[in-house]
Amino acid sequence: MLECRRILRSTGAYVSVVGSPMAPLLSPLVSQRMVMLTLRTIPVTDLAILKELMEAGQVAPVIDRTYSLSAVADAIRYIETGHARGKVAITIASS
Repeated sequence: MLECRRILRSTGAYVSVVGSPMAPLLSPLVSQRMVMLTLRTIPVTDLAILKELMEAGQVAPVIDRTYSLSAVADAIRYIETGHARGKVAITIASS
């Protein structure tokens, strides 16, 4: 974490997803924000319900466009335009 502070702007933010216990303690002492991201797991029952709804045709994902892995930069540019009407998916060719 301390190594990352050197490359952050003075008003930048350091976000830890693995849980650095120093982040919340150090945050009030430095100009950069130091935060810890806590992820909530989805219970298997929620996924089972979602699966049933999708199979029944009651829920459908909306995919606006798909891009190949080699065109990720184009996908990001498209997302940044703000015109996406659904998810933008990246496809990975199987070998």
